[in-house]
Amino acid sequence: CGLAPMLLLPMGAWGVAVDEEDDCDLSGDLWLPANASRGECPAYLANGTSCAPACDEGYGLMGNVSCGMDGSLVVSALCGPLPCNASAAIENGSSDCPALLPSGGTCTPGCGDGYAPEEPWRCTLGNLTQPRCVLAALRCAPGFEQQGASCVECPPATFKAEGGPGPCESCPNGVDETVPGAASALRACRCNSTSYANRSATGEVLGCTSCPPNSVLRTGAAGSSVWDCVCRERYLREPADGDFELEFCRLPRACQAAEYLASLNLTGSDPYKLQLGTCAEYFNETSGLLPDGVTCRLLCPEGTSPQFASSVFKAVETFVSCADGIVSAPLPMTWCSEASFEMPPVVFLTVVTLAAVFGACKLHCRQSAFEQECQTALSLQVSQASCSPGAWLRGSKHKVA
Repeated sequence: CGLAPMLLLPMGAWGVAVDEEDDCDLSGDLWLPANASRGECPAYLANGTSCAPACDEGYGLMGNVSCGMDGSLVVSALCGPLPCNASAAIENGSSDCPALLPSGGTCTPGCGDGYAPEEPWRCTLGNLTQPRCVLAALRCAPGFEQQGASCVECPPATFKAEGGPGPCESCPNGVDETVPGAASALRACRCNSTSYANRSATGEVLGCTSCPPNSVLRTGAAGSSVWDCVCRERYLREPADGDFELEFCRLPRACQAAEYLASLNLTGSDPYKLQLGTCAEYFNETSGLLPDGVTCRLLCPEGTSPQFASSVFKAVETFVSCADGIVSAPLPMTWCSEASFEMPPVVFLTVVTLAAVFGACKLHCRQSAFEQECQTALSLQVSQASCSPGAWLRGSKHKVA
């Protein structure tokens, strides 16, 4: 930077009368060099001493400020811009720049094959821009993007319509992430199975709107509105009326079976009341809640059977089932009775006895009819209608005689 200029100020230069023994007056700031502050210099500098002002950030100090024995002030301090060290090695390249690059100077590094400098090195007040050698831009075909030193296909759910080094563009949110990348949004961007598409006039997907909760696109549907959404398996539609737009899908509701049975007064500890039977496991573990689609059976105590009111002949079912919060249970006034338990065997025996009597009567009638037919045939001497081999032989002997 050369020699710093020297400023020689005689005694009283700052308008303050001094003699040979007086200090130099530094209370003002006219003596300060450019880009500097007072630093360690006092307001009055003693004869025969010196001090160094402080340079601003990015500047370096050369020289100092001194006070002569005769009270004269000598300012040889100068704050100059700091240079940069540009000799450091860089990745994928080499530095051909000088070791010290002056502030405001630039230098272009050398880069390896397939790489190019991102920008020249630039020194600004001791700060050097970070030099980088980046991959040289490739002109990749549509549907491809640059990755390293080569062009590769666009990742799934992305597209690139123009050739060049630029990256592939992402499809809108909600698209199928498994669709391969392509050269157009029309081919690469397709909404997934739980959303329907908002399309442009040319058919490209502008965005994907999610189907209502717990629903998916109907199989084979184009997927352009909420009317193409249907509930997942086991889920029920809300509202249930298909003439209205789908709002959400829900699982079937469980049933308050214990509460319902209590309202019918069907179960209890009394011997004539139905017992929980196979329903006990649900009532004890779920506080009376019966899951949707489950069927269990109430049972009568040993020695009794279910009966409806006073009818011992009416068939009574004691199953309890749940269908989306609706309980199906035995009829009110169903109870357990000994008569219902004893009646089936009696009825069975009666039926069997009557069937046996009827069968015997039928057999007797058939035998009587057979005998009558035989007597009629014998009286008419019709050999073809002989009732027995013995009768036929007797008739034959009579004719020979």
